[in-house]
This record gives sequence, structure tokens and C-alpha cells, in this order.
Amino acid sequence: MSGIIDCETHYFTEGYLELLRSRTEPPRQEVLGNLRKYYPEPSAPTVACPYPSAIEDHLLDLSDTRIALMDQHSISAQVVSLTAPGTDMFETELALKQARDANDVLGAAVARHPDRFLGFATLAPFGGDESANELERCVADLGFKGVNIHSHVGERYLDDSRCWPIFEAAQKLGVPINIHPTLPQGAMLEPYLGFGWALGGPSLGFGHEVCRRPS
Repeated sequence: MSGIIDCETHYFTEGYLELLRSRTEPPRQEVLGNLRKYYPEPSAPTVACPYPSAIEDHLLDLSDTRIALMDQHSISAQVVSLTAPGTDMFETELALKQARDANDVLGAAVARHPDRFLGFATLAPFGGDESANELERCVADLGFKGVNIHSHVGERYLDDSRCWPIFEAAQKLGVPINIHPTLPQGAMLEPYLGFGWALGGPSLGFGHEVCRRPS
């Protein structure tokens, strides 16, 4: 595949939004007219990230409208993965179901536009063999090119042995794992709270997440 490939783009599903809006504890979402308020962290339940509904509309779109926007900006293809909060924020059984449902939605879009969308699977990080099997399904049946996983799960990093089946499956399949920085959680978030929620995200926290820690 030649041309410009956008390797950092995401999507939402209607079912995933319905789940977030049905919850009373973070991660959850509130709808206020054309404003969305996303509450990401159980340890800071009143801390919200507001954003306009237009962003949500773009994330939900895996149709010709997104393709037209790609053409407008000379993007040949997108590597697409589920956006935040990610299935790692939920208990394992719910995470497994949401991951499979989200992968099915993306798989259908890849089937419609195989030359424009390259799928990255979303998985339940602590799902063990079930997550490994889901990755195999995504690669073998849905044509995905790899997996996107957040850099930590709660306050545990990916060296937790519960994540190993995913890494073993990716090695067996010969597909890459994109380790995506995510919001600090639990005690990790505390240094940022006095400066506003956004500082813990892409503006600073993501950089901290991927930098080498001093020995």
C-alpha cells in the first residue's frame, strides 16, 4: 500500500456509547445538548472531560463520509482502533463482550473498504485465553493487521502476567501490538488533578507514560 497512511485514528460504536451513558460510575458519559462530558476515572468521579458532539459524530462514522474526508486530505488509508476509554476500563467479562462487539463493527467497515481501513483489534487485557482467541479471530476472520492496547490497566502495567496470552498470540500470528498511552489512573492521576484534567492526558501525561524512567 502506497501513499499517506494515518496510523493514529479511532472510532466509537453506538453500543459502546450506550454503555457509557447507562453507567453511574466512571467511566461514563453525560449528554448535555451538543456537549458531551466524559468521566474517565473512578478515583476522581467528579473530574470530567467536556467535548463537542461533532467529535463523537466523526468517531462514529466508518462510512463514505470518512472516506471523503480522507480524500480531501490525501489520506490513502487509516489504521483504525477503538477510542478511549477502551475495554481495559471494565471488568473482564464486560470487557470481553464489548471488545468483540467493537471488533465486529470495525470488521464490517474493513470488509466494505479493505483498501482504506486497516483494523487494529481491541481486547480485554486480562481476558487470558479468551482475548488471545479474539485476537486470532480478528486477524484470521476480520482481516485485522494487529492490536491496540493501552499502556496500563488500572494501576498495573503490561508486564502483568494476565496480559501475556495477548503477547503470545500476537507473536504466534506475526502481528504488531500498538501500545497506546492512556490517562493516569488511581494514584498515578493525583499529581495532575490540581492543574486540570487535560494535563494528565495528551498534553503531558501521555509523554510521561512513554518516557524512560530514571533508574
